[in-house]
Amino acid sequence: MPRNAPHIPKAPHGPDGPNSPPDKPDKPDEPDRTGSPGTPGTTPDVVLHARALFPRGLAQPVDGFRFSVDALLLAAFAGETLTTGAGNIRAGRRAAPDAQAVAPPVVAEHDTSQGTPLAFADLGTGCGVVGLALLLAHPHLAGTGIDIDGELAEAARQNGARLGLKDRFRVLRADLAAAGAGTGKEGTNTSGMPETQDFSGDGNPPGTTFGVAPPMDMPAFDALPPSGTMDLVVANPPYRRHGSGRPSPSGQRTRALFETPETLPAFARAAARLLRARGRSCWVYGPDRLPDLLLALRESGQEPARLRCVHARAHVPATLVLVEARRAGKPGLIVEPPLILHTGEGAATALTDAALAFCPLLACNAGGRSS
Repeated sequence: MPRNAPHIPKAPHGPDGPNSPPDKPDKPDEPDRTGSPGTPGTTPDVVLHARALFPRGLAQPVDGFRFSVDALLLAAFAGETLTTGAGNIRAGRRAAPDAQAVAPPVVAEHDTSQGTPLAFADLGTGCGVVGLALLLAHPHLAGTGIDIDGELAEAARQNGARLGLKDRFRVLRADLAAAGAGTGKEGTNTSGMPETQDFSGDGNPPGTTFGVAPPMDMPAFDALPPSGTMDLVVANPPYRRHGSGRPSPSGQRTRALFETPETLPAFARAAARLLRARGRSCWVYGPDRLPDLLLALRESGQEPARLRCVHARAHVPATLVLVEARRAGKPGLIVEPPLILHTGEGAATALTDAALAFCPLLACNAGGRSS
């Protein structure tokens, strides 16, 4: 979420965007199979084009919340917890610190050669960028994106389909703070809400007002997945306190950026509930709120295991923190070397080699590269 983090321009979705993939395949005589995995070697050109552009060209609300660099960094950080074998993360091991986190998104179709795919949940998925980045870089994963906002959830579904990941990326509209959430069998939609529900620009169903309860006949939220079914959880919760900045005219952006007193505890409890024993959660958060995050993780039964601070430049304070925790893990926090994003000033500003090695997707907005 774009709080203190460097901003990444996003191309608008659709034919008017200069970097957007076409809405139809280049060959009009072929059926549009976007979202279908197909068989090896038959990935439609439109899907390959969308993957080559990623993370540009994603569907995002025009006047609502839009992802920023912190989402890409979270995907890279979470990618470091993964290895090519599904058994390693389930056994509590993770990849070496110098392993490539999120590679350029040229991937094979869903890899089932290693048995049951690793399962992850993306809490506060927004347009789905974090979960989709993980899926593109790691074919042995299957993910569930969860967001309280209906318009963002629909955008995430569309983006998964455009990238040919519909069968590996399920999207739920759910409230992490709701009592009794997640009672639906296999996490299926128990609300009766249609997959293509239309929402207004502020993310509310038609005919409703932000802050006002919908009528009793309005479909309820989806159920969260069952407890203990996730190997990994990634989370990018809002962390600005209400009153700490100027609210956005968009209710959707305000909800995505500003927390309530229940926001962080709800995210932490949901992550702990979804994770298997010794499963891992990865978080991106504001450095000034780091004590609150570490406390919430411990209170929910997740032991902080790894911390990395992100700095816009070497001589300035951190702008983000990346934290990994383990469900029912043993105490012992590893503080990794800081990640410096930029070098130079003004027109000479460039991404550092370390930043691009950590997260190659940052190159989508690279104005240059340090020498």
